[in-house]
Parts: sequence; structure tokens; C-alpha cells
Amino acid sequence: MTAWQIAIETCMRQGSVALFTEDRLVEQVILPAESRTAQSLAPAVARLLAIPPRGGRDVALVSAAVGPGSFTGIRIGVTAAKTLAYALHCPVVPCDTLAAIVRQVRQGVSEHGAPASETVDAAINAYRGQVYCRRETGGGQVVVASQAMDRQEWFASLRSMASEPITVAGDAWKSIDPLPPHVKLAPRTLWHPMAETIGQLGWESFERGEAIEAMRLAPVYLRASAAEENLKSPSR
Repeated sequence: MTAWQIAIETCMRQGSVALFTEDRLVEQVILPAESRTAQSLAPAVARLLAIPPRGGRDVALVSAAVGPGSFTGIRIGVTAAKTLAYALHCPVVPCDTLAAIVRQVRQGVSEHGAPASETVDAAINAYRGQVYCRRETGGGQVVVASQAMDRQEWFASLRSMASEPITVAGDAWKSIDPLPPHVKLAPRTLWHPMAETIGQLGWESFERGEAIEAMRLAPVYLRASAAEENLKSPSR
């Protein structure tokens, strides 16, 4: 029997969902940027669930991006993935947003006929003077695990790596000019995590036995929200 998989990514401004047979992409739907994710996600999932011969009853796995990224987008995607997996009686796999960007950079650079740099750094804007960042070597070793970091500290760590080439991606680079000479900017088409990549990562995790029950899926924010930080402020 074919093992179908649904992958969900809503951690960034424009989300996407994808249908797979195991790790082979069948179709991906990009959610419209002009619509709220909460409005467009359910119809997109329903459209994909209509493709398998027996509908969603053959779905064996739901993979979901759990963060970091937009707090609201993460909550929407995680809630949708938990609900879907619970209804279909299948497990879920949580996937890291930044790990997806790193994977896309490696695949994208290779497809353009250029060798990937030894190190890839993915960084997205976390606002309030911070970035969410992740750094991996060419061999896939995690040098900096996904975390929230002070923007200046993050950029200083990249400058200190001047002896080796590094490919970077993510919207944290939008306002950085000029680039350090050892830094290569990946194409912007690779900066945004896609459900297709989430599905690839999800199936790999599934085969390693890392799937979990639906109700155990949880957001990974990496830091408190502004409201939570204000609540803890001594001035309050």
C-alpha cells in the first residue's frame, strides 16, 4: 500500500503544503500571500487529501515545520498538523524551519552547477535586535544549533570565519551591505522554507523512528514573545 505524507510549512509570511508518496513529491500548494494563512490552509490541505484514491485514509505521516519563525504562523501550522494527524490516526514529525532553509541552499547550489560551500548559515529576522540562526558544515554537522541570537553577535561570529567560504541565506541578510568577502549569498528563491523540503526532512526523521503522537507536537519559538517579556519586566 502506498504511504502518503502531508507536509505543512506556515512559519514564514507565505506558507505552503505538500503531498508526498513517502519522500516523493506529488504536488505542492503555495498559499496566497494576500490571504490569511488561517483562511487558506484548510482548503489547500483538503485539495491535497482528495488526490489519494482513498482520500486521507491512506496518509501515514504528517510533517510540520514547528519553528522558529512567526509566532502566529507557527501556532496555525502546528494546530493544523496536530488536528489532521489526530483525525487520520497517524503520527507527526516536527521539522526545524532553519534546517529546511539549509537543505534548500545545499540542493539549490548543487542544481545550479556550483559546489556548496563547506558551511551554510541560515538566518531569519527575529526583530528586537535578534536573528534566528543555524549553521551547518558541508558534511551536515551542526555548528550552531537553531537559536535566537543577538544580531551583532551573530554577524561578528560570521566575520570571525574569514578563513573559510560560507554560503548564507535568509531575510536577516536583506539589510546587510556590503557582504564580507568570504560570504556568498544564496539565491533569494532559497531563503523561504517550503513544504517540499519539510516533507523530505520529515520522511528521513520518520525512517529513523523519530515520529511522535499528534498531541505531543509543540511549537518551537526559541524565545518568549514581546508580550511575555513585558509581563516579566520589573517595571510592570
